[in-house]
Amino acid sequence: MEYCHFVNVDPETKQERMHHITPDFPYGADLCDLHIFPGNMFPWHWHRELEVFYMRRGSLTYHLPCGAVTFSQGEGGFINSNILHKTTCAPEDACIQEEQQFSPEFVGVNSLLLRKYVQPIVSSSELPFVKLDPSTAAHRPLLELLCGCYRLYEENNPVYCGKISYGRRRTEKIDGTRNEFHVVKQDKESYKLYQGQHEAIIDEAQASSSAAEACDRYI
Repeated sequence: MEYCHFVNVDPETKQERMHHITPDFPYGADLCDLHIFPGNMFPWHWHRELEVFYMRRGSLTYHLPCGAVTFSQGEGGFINSNILHKTTCAPEDACIQEEQQFSPEFVGVNSLLLRKYVQPIVSSSELPFVKLDPSTAAHRPLLELLCGCYRLYEENNPVYCGKISYGRRRTEKIDGTRNEFHVVKQDKESYKLYQGQHEAIIDEAQASSSAAEACDRYI
């Protein structure tokens, strides 16, 4: 889990650098509080990774070449691979977005699932985004899955329980290379956990509850 508090976009190509997504595990999640960004916006950018999200609080507008679409609290969406976009929110509103990104290969390199279900979506020029509305019956299960997946990822981060960890991830040299490194997540026995001075967002009892139960608090 990463806090989305900074802009990491190449000024020339507009490609966002996904520092938390690696070939070993091509998936990442952000808790984006856009209202604290300069200008209440994240500038124009694109990324190869697919993007799915759920609006925990406030409303957020995605600007795309095809137009602008606003997502409000309780709604969610999908942004396709390589789609140029920027996001804005009203300066007076707190805007918190649960965002997940993953490479197409996350479902398997050259797998049948990738070829049959993912590549047709990624290669489609007619599907830049999808909006998920909880008032639409067919969308609600998808929103619950989005929320549930994020909860599972969130529960493994001790910072949300008011704690601080040291050594959860280490940068290690890749065997057989000169200057190539990757981030390796450590076992629970390998890092230290301390009580922090910040307020917990969720307590440990809540963190141990099922993703479906946690999701019901937000949808």
